[in-house]
Amino acid sequence: MKVPGPVELSAAWSHLPVPLRDSIGFIALDMVFQGFLHGDAYAPDDRVLQSDEARGEAGVRSDNLLSELFRTIENALPDLFGPEGENPAWSRQQDS
Repeated sequence: MKVPGPVELSAAWSHLPVPLRDSIGFIALDMVFQGFLHGDAYAPDDRVLQSDEARGEAGVRSDNLLSELFRTIENALPDLFGPEGENPAWSRQQDS
């Protein structure tokens, strides 16, 4: 078995229940929006939030959402990521 690529990822995504896909999509949207509010990718004059405190809070939220996104996706797709504490079956078959 080979390392899953875009075709396998697309198939795994399409087999998720729609509410779960919506939830993952919302987490991703919120994470990117918080990153936008944080503004590190922008010149100081182009930042939406000028307050260092507000930007810092948005950065923390973005980081927390990234962790939530990882957990949610890994738990939803054990065939790709493996059961908790284990590598996926496809990776074990690579060694054979």
